[in-house]
Parts: sequence; structure tokens; C-alpha cells
Amino acid sequence: MLPTRRSQKAMNSRALRASTSSDPAQGGVPEEEKPTLDKFVNSNDWAGVIGLMQFERNLALKSNSSLSEVTRASLWLAFGCVHYGDYNRALEVYDEMMSQGMDFDPELHAHRAVCMFYLGNYAEAELAAKQAPPGPLQNRVLFHISQRQNDETKLMTHHEKLTP
Repeated sequence: MLPTRRSQKAMNSRALRASTSSDPAQGGVPEEEKPTLDKFVNSNDWAGVIGLMQFERNLALKSNSSLSEVTRASLWLAFGCVHYGDYNRALEVYDEMMSQGMDFDPELHAHRAVCMFYLGNYAEAELAAKQAPPGPLQNRVLFHISQRQNDETKLMTHHEKLTP
């Protein structure tokens, strides 16, 4: 006799509960084996960083956590997206942070410029980079933009400012 849909659902939910248990004797994942941000970053697992940070960000938003927890998760999510090559998603995260008033980090404009640069939007990237505070990241982005735009004078200006 084949199991009914109801019994299949019950079996699946019991298996799911057993697998999500933190008790290794019940088939769960021990605490020391649960994924952490450090493990994902150290192993260059950017998909893992993205998944974990999306989860932590959603959890922080739903539980009305402090703004710093949401901001931390959002910054790491965008960082993971950039390293994974998903520049559109990273730009969305940065734009969302700025629209929600989480833009107290002035480097956010430089990070947005990096995303725009990799998307090929050099004019927009230059505008975003100029909104960032002067620093190594801003200079590096402006250097690469001027190189792509074949602007020799700007290229040499930014080349002189590069740190060895």
C-alpha cells in the first residue's frame, strides 16, 4: 500500500525536525559545525556569505533588531555580492541602505561606484565616487574609470596618488 499525501507530509516534517535538531544523536548539526561568516569568508565561499547574511538580515528586520545589526548584515551581504560578481544585487543593497538612512558610512558612495564601474556605467560611477570622501578606494575607482574613458590627464593625476 502506497503512503497517502498526509502521511508523506508527516514523514517529511518529522525528518526535517530531526535534521534541524542541534543534538548530533538525533541527526542534527552540532553547534561547532554550524556555518559562520568567518568560515565562509576564509574559504572564499561568497554564495555562503550571501545566504547567511540574507538570513541574518531578514531575521534582524523581522525581530526589530538594532539598526547596527541590520547595517552590519547589509554591508556583509553587499560585500559578498560584489565578490560573487553580482554587482546589480550589491548596488540594490547599497541603494536600499541609503534610502533607509543607513548611509552614515561615507564610504558607501565609493562602494556603489565600484559596482557601477563593474557594470560598465562609468559616468555614474564617477559621480558616485566623487561623492565619497577622498581616500584610497575613491582614488582607485577614479583611476580605473579614467583609464576606461581614455582620459590621460585624470589618469596621471590619480596615478600619482596611488599608494605603493
